[in-house]
Amino acid sequence: MADRDAQYFVEQLKTMAGIGPLDETAQWLRLTYKDQKRHRVVARGSITISVEILPKEDADNRPAGAGISVLSLPLKRVETKSKIAKTAEAFLTELEEALEKECTDEVGRLTQQITTMCAPWEAAARAESTRVSDCLDLRRSLKTDLDDLTRDVANL
Repeated sequence: MADRDAQYFVEQLKTMAGIGPLDETAQWLRLTYKDQKRHRVVARGSITISVEILPKEDADNRPAGAGISVLSLPLKRVETKSKIAKTAEAFLTELEEALEKECTDEVGRLTQQITTMCAPWEAAARAESTRVSDCLDLRRSLKTDLDDLTRDVANL
């Protein structure tokens, strides 16, 4: 269950960060630049791109890059980090509660199992304790009787 929850959490984080599952038509493009000093092309990462051909009406309703500008990217990053932090905190709280419940249940189960296993030994120990106590009482009684007998013999 925890693995499934963790996987779901990771998928949520990827979706929020915009790195979720790729569209089936998406392609990775390698980014490079030419190093003028060394006269060679150097790799600088990759991006994924997907192209859709839409009817004009749909294209007008969904302009490319709508709502995103260079100025809003740092704000979006803070917003995304905030969403991730909230989601992570909620996941952590849920995970802690689940682990605490699981631990409490396991401790209760083990306590019951130990109690059941130890019950015969506990009963035997109580019986032996009672027997020892009875033997000590008998010893005291016999000592008293012996003391009385010793005193009677001394008085003869």
